[in-house]
Amino acid sequence: MNKKQRLRDCKLILDYQSGNTDALSILVQHWHKTFCDKAYWLVKDADVAKDIAQDSWGVIISKIGQLKNPESFGG
Repeated sequence: MNKKQRLRDCKLILDYQSGNTDALSILVQHWHKTFCDKAYWLVKDADVAKDIAQDSWGVIISKIGQLKNPESFGG
Protein backbone atom coordinates (compact mmCIF):
# COMPACT_ATOMS: atom_id res chain seq x y z
CA MET A 1 0.00 0.00 0.00
CA ASN A 2 1.39 3.40 -0.89
CA LYS A 3 1.61 6.40 1.40
CA LYS A 4 -1.41 8.13 -0.17
CA GLN A 5 -3.63 5.08 0.46
CA ARG A 6 -2.33 4.73 4.02
CA LEU A 7 -3.08 8.40 4.74
CA ARG A 8 -6.57 8.05 3.25
CA ASP A 9 -7.31 5.01 5.41
CA CYS A 10 -5.93 6.77 8.48
CA LYS A 11 -8.20 9.76 7.85
CA LEU A 12 -11.20 7.47 7.37
CA ILE A 13 -10.49 5.74 10.68
CA LEU A 14 -10.08 9.04 12.50
CA ASP A 15 -13.30 10.32 10.92
CA TYR A 16 -15.13 7.17 12.01
CA GLN A 17 -13.75 7.45 15.53
CA SER A 18 -15.09 11.03 15.55
CA GLY A 19 -18.60 9.82 14.72
CA ASN A 20 -18.72 9.83 10.90
CA THR A 21 -20.26 6.43 10.16
CA ASP A 22 -19.98 7.02 6.40
CA ALA A 23 -16.19 6.81 6.78
CA LEU A 24 -16.50 3.16 7.83
CA SER A 25 -18.56 2.34 4.74
CA ILE A 26 -15.85 3.82 2.53
CA LEU A 27 -13.16 1.88 4.37
CA VAL A 28 -15.11 -1.36 3.95
CA GLN A 29 -15.63 -0.67 0.23
CA HIS A 30 -11.91 -0.14 -0.18
CA TRP A 31 -10.79 -3.26 1.71
CA HIS A 32 -13.53 -5.89 1.37
CA LYS A 33 -12.38 -7.36 -1.95
CA THR A 34 -8.82 -7.58 -0.64
CA PHE A 35 -10.05 -9.45 2.45
CA CYS A 36 -12.07 -11.84 0.29
CA ASP A 37 -9.13 -12.42 -2.06
CA LYS A 38 -6.72 -13.13 0.79
CA ALA A 39 -9.19 -15.48 2.47
CA TYR A 40 -9.81 -17.27 -0.84
CA TRP A 41 -6.06 -17.73 -1.30
CA LEU A 42 -6.03 -19.52 2.06
CA VAL A 43 -9.15 -21.69 1.80
CA LYS A 44 -9.82 -22.01 -1.97
CA ASP A 45 -13.58 -21.77 -1.42
CA ALA A 46 -15.37 -18.55 -2.41
CA ASP A 47 -18.27 -18.93 0.04
CA VAL A 48 -16.01 -19.69 2.97
CA ALA A 49 -13.74 -16.80 1.97
CA LYS A 50 -16.71 -14.40 2.02
CA ASP A 51 -17.70 -15.68 5.46
CA ILE A 52 -14.14 -15.17 6.72
CA ALA A 53 -14.07 -11.62 5.34
CA GLN A 54 -17.44 -10.86 6.94
CA ASP A 55 -16.32 -12.25 10.29
CA SER A 56 -13.12 -10.20 10.01
CA TRP A 57 -15.15 -7.03 9.53
CA GLY A 58 -17.15 -7.85 12.64
CA VAL A 59 -13.97 -7.96 14.70
CA ILE A 60 -12.50 -4.87 13.03
CA ILE A 61 -15.66 -2.83 13.54
CA SER A 62 -15.89 -3.83 17.20
CA LYS A 63 -12.26 -2.78 17.82
CA ILE A 64 -11.67 0.14 15.45
CA GLY A 65 -12.90 2.69 17.96
CA GLN A 66 -10.04 1.65 20.26
CA LEU A 67 -7.34 1.76 17.58
CA LYS A 68 -4.66 4.08 18.90
CA ASN A 69 -2.47 4.10 15.80
CA PRO A 70 -4.72 4.40 12.72
CA GLU A 71 -1.64 4.54 10.49
CA SER A 72 -1.11 0.85 11.26
CA PHE A 73 -4.38 -0.25 9.62
CA GLY A 74 -3.73 -2.47 6.65
CA GLY A 75 -0.03 -2.65 7.28
